[in-house]
Order: sequence, then C-alpha cells, then structure tokens
Amino acid sequence: MKKLKIALKSKGYLQVRKTNDYCKTNEDFLIAVNFQKKSSGEYYFINVGIQPRFLSPDIKTIEEIDCVLRTRMELSFLVKDGEILEQNVLEFTQKLAELECEYLKLKSVFTAVEPQRDLANDKLFKFMITKVGLCKIYVQYFASVKDIKSAIKFAKYGLSITPKTAKSIKFFFTSLNESLKL
Repeated sequence: MKKLKIALKSKGYLQVRKTNDYCKTNEDFLIAVNFQKKSSGEYYFINVGIQPRFLSPDIKTIEEIDCVLRTRMELSFLVKDGEILEQNVLEFTQKLAELECEYLKLKSVFTAVEPQRDLANDKLFKFMITKVGLCKIYVQYFASVKDIKSAIKFAKYGLSITPKTAKSIKFFFTSLNESLKL
C-alpha cells in the first residue's frame, strides 16, 4: 500500500482526512481514488470518482463516495507480505494517467449536440450513472456555461425519459426548464 500512496502523491494527489481516499483537482474535474481492502486482507480494489468542478466549484478535497460519477477500476492488487507488487503499481499509474487525460477539460467531455444520440455514446457512461442522471449533469453543465439553448434541450429530453414515479428529478427538469426560458 505504501508504494501506491507514494505513486499517488508523486502525481499530485492529496490524502483526504487520513482515509484511504486521495484526490486531485485539475481545471475542470476533481478525481478521487479510494483503496478498498477485501475483508480477508489479501486484495485491494480501486474505486474512482469524478466530480465536475462546476457542480462544486469551491471543493478542494472530496472522498470517492461523494462524487457524482463513480466506478471501480478493472484492476485489483494481490497483497503479499503486506506489499503490493511493483508491476501492479505501474499498471495502476498508467490507468490513472489515461483517466486523468480523458477528464482534463469539460469541453472534451460535454460535447453533445443531440441528447438522444449523444448521451448513448458519452464518455461518462462507463461510470455508474443512469441516462436520466447523466442528462441532469448535462443540463447543469450547459446552464453553467450559459448555453441556455442546449440546457433547455437537455431538460426537455430529461423530462421525456424520466419515469413518472421520479418526482424530484421531474421537478428539477421542469423548474430548470421554466427558469431558463425567462
């Protein structure tokens, strides 16, 4: 575990409140990494969270569990004699570098033009999020960059795909749609 912590710190990650969570902010995203130990202690799993900064602009540190987009890396570490193998550390830092590269700038992620077509191919979909939840993030993003036309388009689309029983999200899309039209 010590080798992973050193690798993260060398990449600019900060430990969050003496937990197994580390985070790093770049221009537009906060990336959080959490090490979860298997109950037997022989493996570590790596959970990753992404938080667009427009959702929480003042945030400096955040735990993975608090991120709006969360996933588990397709990578786990076998622990031998309390240590993780060097090849695992290298593989981890490579995967993390790929993730960081993908989530550097909002413009490279939020590129949708047509909600139905573009949400189906969205980079964010590899994370655990519903199409309705992703649509909500798109509305918030386009509203934050003052692209009202796109925000309204996504709010209308969000209303069309939200189940009838999801009253709070329907209220979000309806009220935002109405306030943006003013």
